[in-house]
Amino acid sequence: MAEFGAPADLAAAIDAWDEELQAVYDRDDPAGSGFPDEATTAAWHERGERLAGRLASALRVRTEFHTARGDRVFGR
Repeated sequence: MAEFGAPADLAAAIDAWDEELQAVYDRDDPAGSGFPDEATTAAWHERGERLAGRLASALRVRTEFHTARGDRVFGR
């Protein structure tokens, strides 16, 4: 992410956010993967939306955030 001009702290935050999902993702059972409860899942989605907004602002680009909860577009 940093190679595209994102601030290092934002790139690190996005990497950490992704690592949270990777820690609970089961490649052998994607449908059974996930966070332990709805509150944790909702918090993870909310952090992702905030990060997408920050990324759009930092790079001055259109950023799309797609999840089962709905789509959000940030920037242009």
